[in-house]
Amino acid sequence: MKKLLYNLSSYIVFLITVSIVVSIGIVIYSNVKDFETSVLAIFVLLYILFTALVFFVIDYIRRNIIIQRPLNDILDATNLISKGEFDIKLKPRHNYNNYDELDRIMININKMALGLKNDEILKKDFISNFSHEIKTPIAIMNGYINLLKRNEMSKEERDEYIDKLYNSSINLSNLISNILKLNKLENSEIELNDVNLSNVLENVIISYDELINNKKINLDIDMDDRLIKYTNESFIQLIFSNLISNAIKFSKEEGKVEIKLKNKNDYIEFMVKDNGIGMSKDTIVHIFNRFYQGDTSHKTEGNGLGLSMVKRAIDRLGYKISIESEEERGSTFIVVIR
Repeated sequence: MKKLLYNLSSYIVFLITVSIVVSIGIVIYSNVKDFETSVLAIFVLLYILFTALVFFVIDYIRRNIIIQRPLNDILDATNLISKGEFDIKLKPRHNYNNYDELDRIMININKMALGLKNDEILKKDFISNFSHEIKTPIAIMNGYINLLKRNEMSKEERDEYIDKLYNSSINLSNLISNILKLNKLENSEIELNDVNLSNVLENVIISYDELINNKKINLDIDMDDRLIKYTNESFIQLIFSNLISNAIKFSKEEGKVEIKLKNKNDYIEFMVKDNGIGMSKDTIVHIFNRFYQGDTSHKTEGNGLGLSMVKRAIDRLGYKISIESEEERGSTFIVVIR
């Protein structure tokens, strides 16, 4: 009703303007011409007014069909989205090749609603998984604490339980730390600087020196010197660290881990390859999901967030990652840094 009154008021203003202009013309014309000519001028005025009314009605119908209805649909959709309802699918009025601006707005709203719906699902899944994961180390810690309260325990048993309690506390600390890192990856602004990738990789490898020696890993490194890239150093360090850590963790005793960082002219390639337990095709599909762990035998060594963080960092930097793996034959992770 308000829209109709608004359109009518616009039309009335238009009519008044036309009437004033034509009336002035008639008055001037009637002073120099005869009566019959003035009457003819009045008929011309009436014709103009009637024609204007017809065009107004036609234009009102056209705007209502072509513009107002799609705008109403868009308004209803945005109202639902603002209320947290994301099951929305607006239907464009034209075929794909003939989309106009309103059709493109509808398509973008559909994409936005789908993205928000997926984010809401991921958020709920994340909270559910986190609640489950954090209970495990807490339950283990409570169990060891109760055991340590027993007086009849030997010193060897007590020392063993203290070590296990300590390891559980480290796992819990790492879980919380990784969740905070993941949150930072998803919400923080990316600061870019010139980063020496070779130095970052060298420092990461040195940090795993003890673990490499303990498992007697045969390390094969092929790295170009001074590979400078305009990127985020903390993201790069996270990518290098998690992929190398996984390669060591899933390698067998006296296994082999290959690490390469090479300049390929228009991009830089980072590769980590191991000859460890490998992954099934189903595991590869889900490997970047939060809290997913394809190998349950190594569950105490991680919390399933490492590769999820790697994927998020790579996506935010605009890089690409690929995986080649075969069960009992090892895995290869390749990151293309452009």
